[in-house]
Amino acid sequence: MRATRGLLVPLSLTLLTLLAAAGCGRPAAGDAPAAPPGTGQAPQHTPGPRVVQEDWPAEVPESGLAAGLALPIEAYLPTYAETIDAQLARDTAETTCMNRFGFTGWQTEPLGTAPPPANTSANMPRRYGLTDIEEAGRYGYHLPESPAAEPGAEPSAATRTADEEAVLTGRTGAGALSAFGGDPVPAGGCLAEAADAAGGLNADLAEEISGQSFTESQETAAVTGAMAAWSDCMAGQGYALNTVWDTDAHYDTLAPAADDAERDLAVADVSCKQETGLVTIWFETESGIQERLIEENRQALTEAAERNGRVLADAAELTGQAAG
Repeated sequence: MRATRGLLVPLSLTLLTLLAAAGCGRPAAGDAPAAPPGTGQAPQHTPGPRVVQEDWPAEVPESGLAAGLALPIEAYLPTYAETIDAQLARDTAETTCMNRFGFTGWQTEPLGTAPPPANTSANMPRRYGLTDIEEAGRYGYHLPESPAAEPGAEPSAATRTADEEAVLTGRTGAGALSAFGGDPVPAGGCLAEAADAAGGLNADLAEEISGQSFTESQETAAVTGAMAAWSDCMAGQGYALNTVWDTDAHYDTLAPAADDAERDLAVADVSCKQETGLVTIWFETESGIQERLIEENRQALTEAAERNGRVLADAAELTGQAAG
């Protein structure tokens, strides 16, 4: 898997959401186009959206120098499981809507098949660069290989019929679709109905604080001092690097896998972090900054967390009703 600097710094909430989101659905393979309501055919309901719970990230890192570490702001950042729960509710609502219009073979892409490397967008396993010496020795700066996506898991607009596309989006080539099979189509189609029914998680302020503390921490005397010690340690290993972000100039970031030189560099990197205490110092420094920023924004963060809690409660109710 390609290694880039972007994989070492905090992931964005958008990325986590995209990793969880399946996008639009498609009819089940082999299903004939369903007749619209009122044709006298009994509906043949298919199972609802499916969640694959394999190789998901741990709640907190379980190995390496970041083991057990969780930043204060993570209490306000949606977890991967919560992101999946919210998308599951949306996919459930989409499927229910499409079933209502007679597309009883409708399926959305299985969720959870491409888990991210971290439980929240704080990306603790690699927030401060590589922190696991075993991974460094095996993969260098590359991420461990992810499981292959399931066959047929990628829906495509090309597989939908014109009727399916029209009901899904609420539009045809001639404009907005007002009715199908004698029943009114919601404005914006089943996609819009699902979005309204399920809502969505929002952690913009928490994300902003996470980014601000990450940047601010690197300007503190504690972190710059520890980084200088790390740089001296790396020089002793034969590498001229000023910061942990300079390593990508010393290996091929576009290579499909690490070579021996990259693995040697990665092992030296983590070893020097351990020797200098860089990760611990950085984490403690950033935690202090976050505690200040959280206190300054306590009310807004609490309100945002409560809104997300309501979204998740509604999502659980929606998916529970569909399962019942």
